[in-house]
Amino acid sequence: MNETLKVLVVEDSRDDAELVLLELKRAGYAVASARVASGEGMKAALAGGTWDLVLSDYRMPGFSGIDALRILEATGLELPFVLVSGAIGEEEAVAAMKAGAHGFVAKHNLSRLGLVVERELKDAKARKARRQAEEELARNLVALAADHTVIIVTHSPVLLSVCRNSVVLDRTKILTAGPTPEVLARVFPHQAGGPRPVLAASKAEAS
Repeated sequence: MNETLKVLVVEDSRDDAELVLLELKRAGYAVASARVASGEGMKAALAGGTWDLVLSDYRMPGFSGIDALRILEATGLELPFVLVSGAIGEEEAVAAMKAGAHGFVAKHNLSRLGLVVERELKDAKARKARRQAEEELARNLVALAADHTVIIVTHSPVLLSVCRNSVVLDRTKILTAGPTPEVLARVFPHQAGGPRPVLAASKAEAS
C-alpha cells in the first residue's frame, strides 16, 4: 500500500492508540495520525486536517464514541468511522452501528482491524462515487429543466438537495417516492405558452 493513511484516533489511552496504529502498520498501511480524547480536540483536528479514517474508543472520561460520531456527522465529512473498544457489549455495538458507525473491532481482537479498515475505505470510496454521480445527474436534469418539464422520482437526498437549490426550480417538479435511491426521470418538452410545472414539496416538507 503506497499512499499514507491519515487516521484520527479518538482515544484517551496513549498505549491503546499505539497498539491500534501498530496493527494498521502490520496490515500494510503507512500511517500518519493524531490522537484526541475530547470533543473540542476532535473538532479542532477535523477542522485543521485532512483525514481518511476515524478510529474511536467507545468509553472515555467525559466523552464517548457516540459523541465522537455525532461531531463527525455535524461536519458533513464522509469519513469511515470505526469503533475500537474493549468496553462495549453486543447490544451497544449494534446500537452504535444503527446510529451511524461503519464498523466495530474489539480491542482484544485487533487482528481484524486491517480487514475492517480495508472494507470501510472501499465502501467510503463507493459512497463518494455514488454521491458524485447523483450530483452530476441532478445538474444535468436541472439544465434540462430550463426548456423541459422534468419529473424526478427519487429517494436520494443528494439529488433532491441539488435540484431544490437550483435557480430553475419554478420549472422543475420533484416527487419523492420509494425506499431506494434509484432515480427515474422523464423529460417532456414545454408547450409554448403553457403553464410552468409547480414545485411539489416532499413528504417530509408537507408534513
